[in-house]
Amino acid sequence: MQHNQTQLLKQIKYDVNKFILQVEKISFYLKKNTKNTNLFLENIINMNSTISTIMILNKNGSIKTIHSNCDKRIIDYQNYSKKVYVKHLNGKADSYWSDILISSLDKTASFVYSFKLKDEIVVVYISLNELAQLSNNLKNNDGSYMIRILDSKGAFILNEDNPKLVKEKFNTINTTLYKDLINKEKEYTITTFNNVSHGTMDYGMYTNLEKTNWKIVIRQNYSLMEQYLFDLIIVILITVIIFALIAIYFSYRFLNNIFGSLDRFQVQTSNIANGNYNNILEPTYFHEFNKLFLSFEKMRFEINAREKTLRNNLDNFKTLINSTMEGLVIHDTNTCIDINDVAVELLGYKSKEELLGASVENHISKRYRNLVKKHFKNNKFTKEPIEYQILTKDNKIKTVLGKGQEIEFEGRKLRISAFLDITNIKNQERIIIQQSKLASIGEMLTNIAHHWRQPLSTISTLSSGMKLENDLNILSTKKLSEGLSQINNTTQMLSTTINNFSDYFEPKKDIENFDLTDVLANSISFFEPIFSKHKINTLISYEDKNILRGYPYELTQVIVNIFNNSKDAFILNKIQNRHLIISTYKEVDKYVLSIKDSAGGIKNDLLEKIFDPYFTTKHKYKGTGLGLYMCHEIIVKHMDGIIYAKNVTFEIDKKEFKGLEIVIEFKI
Repeated sequence: MQHNQTQLLKQIKYDVNKFILQVEKISFYLKKNTKNTNLFLENIINMNSTISTIMILNKNGSIKTIHSNCDKRIIDYQNYSKKVYVKHLNGKADSYWSDILISSLDKTASFVYSFKLKDEIVVVYISLNELAQLSNNLKNNDGSYMIRILDSKGAFILNEDNPKLVKEKFNTINTTLYKDLINKEKEYTITTFNNVSHGTMDYGMYTNLEKTNWKIVIRQNYSLMEQYLFDLIIVILITVIIFALIAIYFSYRFLNNIFGSLDRFQVQTSNIANGNYNNILEPTYFHEFNKLFLSFEKMRFEINAREKTLRNNLDNFKTLINSTMEGLVIHDTNTCIDINDVAVELLGYKSKEELLGASVENHISKRYRNLVKKHFKNNKFTKEPIEYQILTKDNKIKTVLGKGQEIEFEGRKLRISAFLDITNIKNQERIIIQQSKLASIGEMLTNIAHHWRQPLSTISTLSSGMKLENDLNILSTKKLSEGLSQINNTTQMLSTTINNFSDYFEPKKDIENFDLTDVLANSISFFEPIFSKHKINTLISYEDKNILRGYPYELTQVIVNIFNNSKDAFILNKIQNRHLIISTYKEVDKYVLSIKDSAGGIKNDLLEKIFDPYFTTKHKYKGTGLGLYMCHEIIVKHMDGIIYAKNVTFEIDKKEFKGLEIVIEFKI
């Protein structure tokens, strides 16, 4: 029954998909033949009885032309802008299949296929007649139709047993057809549900149409099938009883002599099941039994040998598990089932008995529990190892690199988690990052020197000039006041410079709204002396009011780091024409920051590595390989953005330049 229903359902699905494809071909032909659209549509209406009406709407939903074979004339050209298919096609979609609807043209049940044609929307009203013909030959023994078709919202598209339900757009969402079959079972799974039309119990299955999200249901009367099965079972039972009586008769006559041998054989199997392999079966008077007993004895000997081998292998496996550098824990969603000695030692316990049956979650740092719970909830682990923190027995924090896998263990679905202690490695990494920060401080001190050089020169010139004039008794009170005022203003400027650099090294950690344009302006001003010293020409093009939410001072560090890398690339590659192009622009759902230089770029096979920790193209004494890695961490983890690099070629004043472009994308 299940096989027959599956084959019939697949055939109906094929026919309906073929019908849908034929309708969709109208859009293909129209898009290729746009010159004689009206004539083409008239021919479709006249030649295809399935299509009752075709409307052409403008993009605002107003009717431009109508082609219909309906007897009723349309008096009022109503506005269709609020129709679902108009709203849907004004988005990104090119076509749309509607659910069941009652046509305003001929008041019959139909559905709509609509698609874009340049700046217009073509709406095709399709009758249900051809769909009904597909199922007319599929009837049950009681004369009812086997096939039902539902739209994506659960309303009947086809119900030949009760067409009234189609016209009423009867919704089956709250019926057992949906609850017990469609919402509960997978496609082509047979089950029982109530018949909406007759109130009887049905037996059937369903499938889904991918393009339209319609459901095709095949059903048969459960009571008829039940009666058929009952009659079949009665016949089988009678047949079985007859053969059983015959078998008992012959068994009683011919098998009395072998029961004793079978009893001994049963005792031997029980002994083997209980682990006793020492008893030996004695020969019998039956040649066939002797062959069986000899084979069984050989099996007993082999089982005994294999059991010894398995015990040895199990001991070796336990030794291997406990000799690894990784801690291993077998657990369900939260409870520890088994654990190796390495994990016991990492967690600060003396024996595994202290951890068996304990909560795994209690040994994960609170900061990472949600991450681990998410993996447990989704019943999967990441393919790559993840970094998280664990808590030892005395509440010490250790950083580990972990990975997990679902396993079958003693008939249960469990997980095995492996983790490696990388606390010392992380501490060394922090030291290296701190060294990188100190190197950045050295570079910033150079910037401060550039920023201060001119103001200090101004103060020195003013003070020495006023001292000389005072020694010559020609310093006027007015000139003294003006000089002191200028010295004060210059001093204030020096103080402002110090404050700006202090913000760079001690950024605010509170998230806030800020303008990307302001951050760029501050970063460029911050780096201006370096640009000037190394003769770097900056070309700036950005939109106003790119409002972001995040950490503006951390973003400043990213931009300055990128500026500094470009400066080093100009020097390293001995570039004469040094250009740095800084621009921002807005796309559909994001702001984009682009910084590209004319420093020649890097090899394509190195592009994917430049954001990796400790990767650098500079000399070892020049770079740590942490600059762009820290930029990546800030943009991705702190700003929820995307950063990537690519080699580019561009023109300035009709001259072609090659370089590297760093692109940063922020969600709006």
